[in-house]
Amino acid sequence: MRVRTATGSGSSVAIGLVVVLGFLMVACGEEPNPSGPVTASSSPALSTDSAPDGSPSLPVAAPPAIDPAQAEGVTLTCGEAQTFPASALVGQGRAESDPDAASLALRELVSSPDGRSLGLPVLGWHRVSADQGKALFVAPATALGSGPWLMVGLMRDSAGAWMMDIAGDCHLTVALPDGIGAASWWLDPTAGRPPVDATTVRAFVLEQACASGRSPEGRVLPPAVLRGAAAIWVMFAIRTLPGDQDCPGNPPLAIQLDLGEPVGVRQLLDGGTFPARDASVVPN
Repeated sequence: MRVRTATGSGSSVAIGLVVVLGFLMVACGEEPNPSGPVTASSSPALSTDSAPDGSPSLPVAAPPAIDPAQAEGVTLTCGEAQTFPASALVGQGRAESDPDAASLALRELVSSPDGRSLGLPVLGWHRVSADQGKALFVAPATALGSGPWLMVGLMRDSAGAWMMDIAGDCHLTVALPDGIGAASWWLDPTAGRPPVDATTVRAFVLEQACASGRSPEGRVLPPAVLRGAAAIWVMFAIRTLPGDQDCPGNPPLAIQLDLGEPVGVRQLLDGGTFPARDASVVPN
């Protein structure tokens, strides 16, 4: 399968992805760092400050470096229905110290044995969305977390008490239209570094949405590709399957990715996550 950046079914969606990636790439007026982007997957410093109630905290990763200019105007999701502005993750999160009832429920949860068994940090939470009945909090993962970000969703019951609705890894992706799901991609690790004159590369695409274990072949949209002096950003999206789907794990799809020009010494970045990740590394 050869995936190109041009025309065909889904080209209007691809144009939208180009707009999103273009904003992320040039908002700061700079090219990505050729030595590697600063992301949550870098080895972060850890903090072991005490929790608001004085109890010892699990180590908290230093906040991933998110430039406010790159976050402006970008809408993200953890893979759930709720979306939120990327700007909500800028800086150090302190929502666990807020005096409202939802923050109090968050504080009690992350300080409890259940919270610790889930690897939820006691500190560093950002309130990213809230309404009268739901609140979503996101924080950098602790040393025990399996991903760079974790989330806690709370729901208010009929008695007015805030209860945990969801908790676990938050796989930050740019929010996409209904019927279009996020995907991650990476270079084929058996192919080695592409030669400088390569215009196509061997890669794999993985659908993030539940698909009952079915291949995304035939549903992969033309990727958005942006070419800079230091990096080439590529973002894939996939048309999701209709109806309810099981989640046994999706098979990666082998592709030939057409970059449109020689890669040179530029870094290849997966724009399907936020911040973009090094596509030479197979994601967890």
